[in-house]
Amino acid sequence: MVTDTKQRQLGKRIRKLRLQKGLSQEALAEPAYSAAYISHVEHGKRRPSQETLTHIARKLDVTLEQLLTGRDPHDDLRLEIEIQGAIAQIHAGDAKAARKRLEEARREAEGLAYGRALLRADEGLGLALLRMGETDRALGVFTRAEEVASAMIVEERTPFRVGRARCLFQLGDFSGALHLLESHLAGLRASEGADPTAFLQVYAALIPPYFAAGYLERARDVASKGLELASRVPDPEQRACFYVNRAGLLLTQGEPRDALASLALAEDLFRQLGWHAETVKVGLMRAMAFIEQDDLAVAEGVLREVLDNGGDAMTKSDRVQALNHLAHVRRRSGHPEEAVTLTSASIKLAGTKFPNLVAEAYREAGLAHVAAGEQDKAVTLWRRALKLYQKLGNHEDIAKTARLIGDLLMESGRTQEAVDIYRSGLGSMGDLR
Repeated sequence: MVTDTKQRQLGKRIRKLRLQKGLSQEALAEPAYSAAYISHVEHGKRRPSQETLTHIARKLDVTLEQLLTGRDPHDDLRLEIEIQGAIAQIHAGDAKAARKRLEEARREAEGLAYGRALLRADEGLGLALLRMGETDRALGVFTRAEEVASAMIVEERTPFRVGRARCLFQLGDFSGALHLLESHLAGLRASEGADPTAFLQVYAALIPPYFAAGYLERARDVASKGLELASRVPDPEQRACFYVNRAGLLLTQGEPRDALASLALAEDLFRQLGWHAETVKVGLMRAMAFIEQDDLAVAEGVLREVLDNGGDAMTKSDRVQALNHLAHVRRRSGHPEEAVTLTSASIKLAGTKFPNLVAEAYREAGLAHVAAGEQDKAVTLWRRALKLYQKLGNHEDIAKTARLIGDLLMESGRTQEAVDIYRSGLGSMGDLR
């Protein structure tokens, strides 16, 4: 039997459904009850019996469950379809519109107490916010979802844990991202018969923070385990995301051909899914692979195509990366002035949201100034890059940037300054694992 609070809610629901049906209280009451009795029920003053509820449900043409809970039997499926469509819209490049759809779906799912739809909406909402560069808000959404899902089995919590880790990584908290992912991986290993898809999702997410934090062997290990697992995972989304992150690692290891092969697998899957936003990211990585192979003309063509045709599918971080890579290509092609202009645009566009990409732009701009014979400007920019890398804890880039500054200082006779910078770089090399 319903409680007093639920009794009032039930009365309001009966009145709403009656008015939607165009019935008077008399029509709803006939033939077994009076209009006055229906009025008392609608105002929460009478507790209807099971027989009365069955009568009212039949007259209103709804199920008894719908009358008691407000749920339509088809609401769950309808919400799932709406949420899935909004997530597809994110991958098509329209995260802003998708966010609005997901917020509306989430409110409805919350009102109807549909837990699964609520969590799925939060998963999509977090992704949309990430694509829009609102990383702090995305972190809050994923954290909220994981708290709601705390009673679920570990593999079902994977999307929210991975989402939180991605946010922390983008915010520069590599150790925080690794703690979340490693603890979740331990939970998956302790769970009997955990879904391989969950393992692959975590392996893929671990590669970037492992590499950025200097844990190179661990990055290679999870990439190897993921590759062994990928053929057993039916989800094309998770396979494609893994291939992209593996390609990133291969690029940093100086293996551009293998990286291009991994990217080809990812791009084929993304095209099958119709995910234009992801093909943009693959294009950026393909350009990086061509740069590694010294195919600068091909790389430039890929980058200009991405910048010209990416449209709304390009996130702000995608565009910043594309500008940085194009600056690199133009500098190496003998156009340092153009490279400086491109990095300036990149830094302005990035603002404070992408410190790792800003640091990359500063370093590239410094190299362009050296090519133009402006060593002092280069040192100033490299110091800015070094400060950002130190804040991020990116040991490999700290070491590389310190080496650049030290070499230039040594050339200009500033020996002690160079030695001090070299020492800071050596300290970071010691932190690499």
